[in-house]
This record gives sequence, C-alpha cells and structure tokens, in this order.
Amino acid sequence: MKITNLNQIRASIKTNWSNPNMKFKPGDVVQVSYPKSYDSAPIRLRKGWSGKVVAVSCSSDGTIRGRDIHNARQFTRYFVQFADDRIIGIHSHTLTN
Repeated sequence: MKITNLNQIRASIKTNWSNPNMKFKPGDVVQVSYPKSYDSAPIRLRKGWSGKVVAVSCSSDGTIRGRDIHNARQFTRYFVQFADDRIIGIHSHTLTN
C-alpha cells in the first residue's frame, strides 16, 4: 500500500513537535543516506532521494520516546514525504539533512 496521506498511517504519530533534542523538526528536508540491508525495499530504493519530514512516530501516551525506561523505543521513525507524494516511515539513523 502506497501511503500518500497522513490519515493512512496506522502508527501513532505526531505532526507537530518542538523538542530541541529531536534530530529533525517538522518541515525539514532530509535525504535517505544510509539504508541498511534490513530496511524494506521501498526505503533502500530511495537512497539519495530527498523529502520533507511530515510526522514522527510516538508511543501511545503521545511521547516520542516513551516514558517507561524499560519499554522506551530505541529508534525514532520519521515519516518523510517525497516529490511523488509517497510517505515512508524511516528510522532516524538512515536520514541526514
């Protein structure tokens, strides 16, 4: 399924955040630079593409990293919208700005 609208994302997401510790902010232009072999084919095929950050994944309580240290998420997934309108969730360590 090709996601082109934020309403189609099933994960818990935020579209507005201001935490200064976040790697990217809403609207930042990022590039897919370091896709790993375990990333999905759509992510690997986007190597070198640039897109705009439109959302970030969050836990069910609305925090981006989670409150409980034992259940905190290790990586942050940013949702990037590319020129062809497709939105893909990509881990932060795969992206550069």
